[in-house]
Amino acid sequence: MKAMIRGLPLAVLGAALLAALGVLAAWWTGSPGAGAQVPPVIVGFDMNPTGNSCPDDGVTNCTLGTIDPCISVADGGSFSIDVFLEALPVADSILCFSYNINWGPPDFLDINTQTHTSTTVNLLAQGGAPLDMSEVVPDATSPHSVTVADYGAAEYNPPYTHGTLDRYSVTVSTGTAAGVYGLTLGRLTLGRDVPPTGDLCDPTGDPPGPGCVIWDGSFTPQYGLVAVNQACPGQAPVGGIAELPGVSDSSALDYIALALLAAMVLLALTAGAWYTRRRRLR
Repeated sequence: MKAMIRGLPLAVLGAALLAALGVLAAWWTGSPGAGAQVPPVIVGFDMNPTGNSCPDDGVTNCTLGTIDPCISVADGGSFSIDVFLEALPVADSILCFSYNINWGPPDFLDINTQTHTSTTVNLLAQGGAPLDMSEVVPDATSPHSVTVADYGAAEYNPPYTHGTLDRYSVTVSTGTAAGVYGLTLGRLTLGRDVPPTGDLCDPTGDPPGPGCVIWDGSFTPQYGLVAVNQACPGQAPVGGIAELPGVSDSSALDYIALALLAAMVLLALTAGAWYTRRRRLR
């Protein structure tokens, strides 16, 4: 093999290296991290909002803790849940949103309180003055309709990439039969500020949005599960954007591509220096 390499003219070796560099550069510029595709926005249920908060300083991102897909509770028991947003695209924004929370049959859940406008809880309260136009609580009948619009400044990325849209305190109706029940989100829209306008969830809009993935009882794996009088199904909670199904952290691929490009450049320089030295020794 070494004898074959020594026999190659420098021009052939250089052409091969340049071709390899070209192929690698083409692959890298088509990778998600290079802007070829924007990942969808994720909206879903976190069945334990511990660790979810906002700093209320106007410059720091909100925090999402571990995303819990299920909670185990006895009938008659109460707990809190969040509807969260993850992966707001860079240079994009959120100004308003609406959705329905669906459960049942049976109507096993009572929504006691809802938090839409807290500066220490809600993403939409970081940049302005959100107006809550949601269905009143308590609400014991599905669906529960939610609409919130920010009449101040929209929340842009940077700095905001994720956070809690809404927080609810709920109670499982006394006498609910043992079982695992799922919550779902319907009629979801996420309105942008200008520019651009439109719905983040609509990939066919003008301009198109990145689309949305909903983590609820209809998703695989399931989220928004309430296990009444029994344990939750065996499913580990999710922590951090790197672990989110359906969202690829492509920055690692970009770093690998850059490292390979640097290695090939180094190889070309080394080969050139070797070839020059060999000619001088003749």
